Amino acid sequence: MNNCCVIGAGNNCGVTGEGNNCSVIGAVNNCSVTGVGNNCGVIGAVNNCSVIGAGNNCSVIGAVNNCGVIGEVNNCGVIGAVNNCSVIGAGNNCSVIGAGNNCSVIGAGNNCSVIGAVNSCGVIGEVNNCGVIGAGNNCSVIGAVNNCGIIGEVNNCGVIGAVHNCSVIGAGNNCGVIGAGNNCSVIGAVNNCGIIGEVNNCGVIGAGNNCSVIGAGNNCSVIGAGNK
Repeated sequence: MNNCCVIGAGNNCGVTGEGNNCSVIGAVNNCSVTGVGNNCGVIGAVNNCSVIGAGNNCSVIGAVNNCGVIGEVNNCGVIGAVNNCSVIGAGNNCSVIGAGNNCSVIGAGNNCSVIGAVNSCGVIGEVNNCGVIGAGNNCSVIGAVNNCGIIGEVNNCGVIGAVHNCSVIGAGNNCGVIGAGNNCSVIGAVNNCGIIGEVNNCGVIGAGNNCSVIGAGNNCSVIGAGNK
C-alpha cells in the first residue's frame, strides 16, 4: 500500500517496500535503496532510482531512465545504456562509455564527447560536430550550449554543464555528478540528483524531492526534511 514505514508494499515505503516512494528496498516508485519502481534510492528498477535502479532517473545503477551509474536506458549517470548516460551508457546523452546519443567519452551514438561513433563526437567520432572547445551545440569539451562534453552550460553537457543532461558538474537537467538541474547523478541541485541535490529525486544529499539519504524535500530516504 502507500506510505509504508518499514516493510510496506505500496508507496512511500520506509525500508522493504514494494510500491512507490520506498526508502530502502522498494519495488515500484521513489524507492531509496533496493526498489524496482520509480524514484528508487539505491537499488531501484524503474524510475528515479538513486543507486542500483533499473527504471528512470536512477542515480547509480539504474537500468532505464536517468540512471546514476549503471543504468540502461535514459539519463543514466555512469553505466547507462540508452539516453543521457553519464559514464558507461549505451543510449543517448551518455557521458563516458555510452553507445547512443550525446555520449561524453566512449559513446557509439550521437553527440559523443570522446570515443563516439555517430554524431557530435568529441575525440574519436565518425560523423558530425566533433571537436574540443566549442561554444554552440554538441560541444565535446568546453562548450557553452548543448550537448557539451566538459564544461558546458546548457544541454547534454559532458562534465561541467549547467543545464540539461550534464555528466559531471552540470547545473541543469540529467547532470552526472555536480549538476544543478534535473536528473543529476551526484551533486545535482534540482531534480533526480544522485548525491547532494537540491530539488527532486536526489540520491544522497538532496534538498528537493525523492532524495535518497540527506534530502530536504520530498521522498527523502534517510535524513529528509520534506515529504515522504
